[in-house]
Amino acid sequence: MDLHDRPTLHLIKGGKDEYLVGVFRLSLFSPRISPHCDAVLFEEDSWQILAAGTDFTVTREHPIRIWTELLDTEPTPPGSVILQEGWPITMLAVVYDFDAFPCCRSRWITAALAEAFKICRERRVKTLLLPLPGVRHGSFTIRKSLRLVIRALRREKTPPLQRILLACGSEDEEKSLANILAVEAELWSRSGH
Repeated sequence: MDLHDRPTLHLIKGGKDEYLVGVFRLSLFSPRISPHCDAVLFEEDSWQILAAGTDFTVTREHPIRIWTELLDTEPTPPGSVILQEGWPITMLAVVYDFDAFPCCRSRWITAALAEAFKICRERRVKTLLLPLPGVRHGSFTIRKSLRLVIRALRREKTPPLQRILLACGSEDEEKSLANILAVEAELWSRSGH
């Protein structure tokens, strides 16, 4: 076998370790990996600027018409979820309001997670990919955000949702999250849930 006959297989990090939290399996994934999932939950702000992206679009609409539409636009209430059809199902959790201080609050994250898990129940989603809400653009620590996610999972009685894939922004975040998640899973198992 020469050099050109080698298989082009690559080792992919992420998702190897699973942590059992109640009936849910939680795994960590690097943002460079696209794991199979039924639904994805992204963070969003009340004006939907985070999802808008940085691409510039040329339009033929008259500027006055565009300004009129902008003036009539209302922000999406924090704590709500915007559902986008397709596969995988895409949900935008409105957990930021950049007009408020602080721009991210626990109650908004809790409400958005509850709404997202409700959508997962209704649509029979088994695997959900999400970042830790409030960490990237807010001032939430990994531990605080993870506890909000776990608290929201505790409220789920008989969900079809079986696996949560937590997207990590960096290797350092992945290591920190793995350590914290191991402790939280142990605490969960000791508490008799």
